[in-house]
This record gives sequence, C-alpha cells and structure tokens, in this order.
Amino acid sequence: MTLLSIFSSPEFYVIMVVIAAAVVAMSVRPSLKGQARSFFYAATLLSSADETRPSLSVTCLDDGSVQLMRGGLQRLLNSSGAVSIAVTITGFDVSIVERITPTGPGVGVPVDAAMIIMDCLALERYHVRYAGADGSLCVFTLHNRPGIAFSRDLAV
Repeated sequence: MTLLSIFSSPEFYVIMVVIAAAVVAMSVRPSLKGQARSFFYAATLLSSADETRPSLSVTCLDDGSVQLMRGGLQRLLNSSGAVSIAVTITGFDVSIVERITPTGPGVGVPVDAAMIIMDCLALERYHVRYAGADGSLCVFTLHNRPGIAFSRDLAV
C-alpha cells in the first residue's frame, strides 16, 4: 500500500513533468552541422550538347570529384559570357547557386552547355540543392561514388 502511495504525491508528478520536459528539449534540439564551407568554380562553356531544355547531368569521377554538366543555356549565353557556381557545404547539405554573366547579343559563338568539375566533396552521401540563374531549381541526393551518373531536369 505504501508503495502505491507515491503516485498520489505531488512531488512525483513534478519530477515526471521535469523529466518529460527534458526529453522534449533533447528531441527538438537542432543537429550540429558544423561550419559552412564555401567554394567557387568557373565553368567551361561548350557548344556540343544536344539538350535544349534546362537540365543538370551529374557524374562522379574516379578521383572523387563531381562533374556537373548544365544544359539548356542557348537563350542565356554566348561564348564571351561566363558561368560560375557558388557551393556552400554545411554538414551533408550542399547548396549550389549558379551565376551567369551574359554579354551583348551577337558577341561570340552561341553555347548551350557548361561543364564544372567540383573537387570539394568527399565520398559520402549529400543532399544537394541546385538553384539556376534563370530561376530554375533541382533538388537531389548525391551518393558520391565513382561511376555514378544521372541527369535531372531543372524546374522553372
């Protein structure tokens, strides 16, 4: 009988509320992602791709670097312009922002693709968000292992 009397004491319920609050506080605590690292890469402009709609092809190379092929640039750029990306890595979340510097019409040869090789990713699994300069967006999971290749359309 005395063992069950603890359930009727207010001290028991105060201790249970404190324990419950501690469990909730630990479960909603944000994860530790560490510092954000930023990298900047310039693209090589190409005029040999056949893709006319905005797309992104990803290829994991043997040395651990990742090749991005951005297609569908024919209305945005010619050979005297430039394409670059800003890569921000926070933990296993990767944010890529594309920047296009166009030139005036009629200057240079029209191009329709840009190739970028990123060497900042380890052989891990990443959540990638690619934001194109034309307002397009692509979100995917990248498992950086040699030989993995896939292509995604950029949604506008």
